[in-house]
Amino acid sequence: MHQAPVVRLVLLTLLLVTAASGSTQPVIVLDAADGVQTVGTYTAFFRTPDELSIEEVIALDSSGAFHRLNQAAPNFAATSDIVWLRFTVRKVSPLPFYLHLSSAFLDRIELYQIGESGPRLLRRTGDDLPFAERDLQVPSFLLLLDQRVEETRTYYLSVRSDQPLFFSLRTGTPKAYFEDLHTQDFLQGVYFGFMLLIFLYNFLIYVSLRERVYLYYGFYLLSITLFMSFVFQYLFQYFWPNFPQLNRYAVATAGLTIISAVLFSREFLSTLTNAPRFHRLSRFFLGLGGLIIILVVVQVPLLALMLSQAGILLLALFLFVLGVVLYRRGFSPAKYYLIAWGVLILGFVAAMLESLNVLPVSPHLNSLQIGSALEVTLLSFALADRINTYKRDRIQAQREALHAAQTAHALVAQQKEILEERVEERTRQLHETLRLVEIEREKSDHLLLSILPNDIAAELKERGYAEPRFFRSVSVMFMDIVQFSSLTRGLPARELVDRLDDIFNCIDDIVSTHSLEKIKTIGDAYMAAGGIPNPDDGHAVQIVVAAQKILECVAQFPPDSRGNCWQMRIGIHTGPVVAGVVGKNKFAYDIWGETVNLASRMEVNSAPGRINVSEATFNYIQDHFACTFRGQVEARNIGLVGMYFVEPGSNGSPVCRF
Repeated sequence: MHQAPVVRLVLLTLLLVTAASGSTQPVIVLDAADGVQTVGTYTAFFRTPDELSIEEVIALDSSGAFHRLNQAAPNFAATSDIVWLRFTVRKVSPLPFYLHLSSAFLDRIELYQIGESGPRLLRRTGDDLPFAERDLQVPSFLLLLDQRVEETRTYYLSVRSDQPLFFSLRTGTPKAYFEDLHTQDFLQGVYFGFMLLIFLYNFLIYVSLRERVYLYYGFYLLSITLFMSFVFQYLFQYFWPNFPQLNRYAVATAGLTIISAVLFSREFLSTLTNAPRFHRLSRFFLGLGGLIIILVVVQVPLLALMLSQAGILLLALFLFVLGVVLYRRGFSPAKYYLIAWGVLILGFVAAMLESLNVLPVSPHLNSLQIGSALEVTLLSFALADRINTYKRDRIQAQREALHAAQTAHALVAQQKEILEERVEERTRQLHETLRLVEIEREKSDHLLLSILPNDIAAELKERGYAEPRFFRSVSVMFMDIVQFSSLTRGLPARELVDRLDDIFNCIDDIVSTHSLEKIKTIGDAYMAAGGIPNPDDGHAVQIVVAAQKILECVAQFPPDSRGNCWQMRIGIHTGPVVAGVVGKNKFAYDIWGETVNLASRMEVNSAPGRINVSEATFNYIQDHFACTFRGQVEARNIGLVGMYFVEPGSNGSPVCRF
């Protein structure tokens, strides 16, 4: 009996609210010609910690509780409040129109339409409900605005979330939305594809080298990718669409990210030995990551979110400072590491400023994605630089050689097109062009063969890249000129270059004669290897014989203009290496591994005019050479290593017995 007056009162209130809002709040016009339009500034908002009915909200609206929203993308930061939005819509096109909420992390959404008979619930959705219950199967939320053409309606939208509450609010037809979402899907595909590619690449390196740093790095990449998959609800859409309760564990991946970042950084920077104090402090962040995961499991999401935001930013700053400290101490791989964490810090700061409503929200890629993609790229560089810590590359190949070949092929194609149009007139010019192309091709082939092994050069030409290879047994030789700095101080530049040229030409000839591979020269140092790129069981003997002849060759040079005789010292070690072509603008064939490091230590611990070999090399050559055991000698950053001098013969050079 009392319901009719109540309904009339509600309708009267709605009319008053609509009339009052119409004088201060613009009306959203649904016109297909406008495409997708952002409508945040067309709304008014009200936030409350309490559960209210639509009738109570309308009553509060009539009393002036709602305020005009001045943001294109509503942003209420991290809050447990329920936010109500009110907007008025006039439809002028017959097509269906949808309201788009871009955030995937909205726990509960309710859309009410004010009609002649009172408020009507149009849609209730959110990531707390199964994915299949959405109007359109997309990661974000599309809500149908159900009204007739030339009809004006007022809507109330209720939104709540345990995550930071910010989202784009737009209207448009399904066609316009999907055209816009195509750009987002493309960018997201590029991002996730890139992250998975880097993960698989480092996992394969771990399988090959069994170094934990690559395992931890893969763990770190996987945790970031999982976090972003949660954020954009790809996991919800494709893996558990009927279990929305799993979305509550998204913040747990932030805890995993903190743990994996600490494990990777400790292994990469060797903090246990290089920075023990920082190593101990890093345990705090391991505990923080575990605490975040526990809070998510026991359903304290808001606290877990706040701890993860603060923890990730503090961790990034902590690791940035750690990188600065180690870089200043001379740990060169910290350079890329330092830049990587600096970029990630900027991404975190930008993402937090977005969530705090300081920066506008990006519609397609968030700042954290951009920062993380740049960071993993730079960390990949840091891993590569770590492999090359104990050597300095002198890039010898030029990228222009390959570019010249490509240009030549393009020129051939262009000349062929001209030939089709003016075949009789341009025959002579075409033949001349083809001759020049052949000359350029021969030059580029010759240049490539002069800086790379034949097999590697052929593979590079055929496939555009050279596959890295693992060699189980390779002999690596380092040699340098004794007291080079003091010998060359004050020596005329021409004489210095001529003397080095004579010595290195002699070494080049000997290396080539004994089927060895020249790797590089660094100043007065020369590096060569036996057993690559073609395996050879006799590589250890051949490299020692070559070392003998090198000492003989250098000893035959007359004193320089200052009366000084030049001597070499040589170190050799045998073991496994990884070989491949590196470089972006110029190519270089190089080898990596602990074997290279130990061979360098053999040379450092050698003596003028002597050949110092490791115990591993001695085991290969002991039946062919007289050697003297030097004992266990301390090698920097390695420890005690058994070393042998190859004894010289009667002519002063080491003796070889076959």
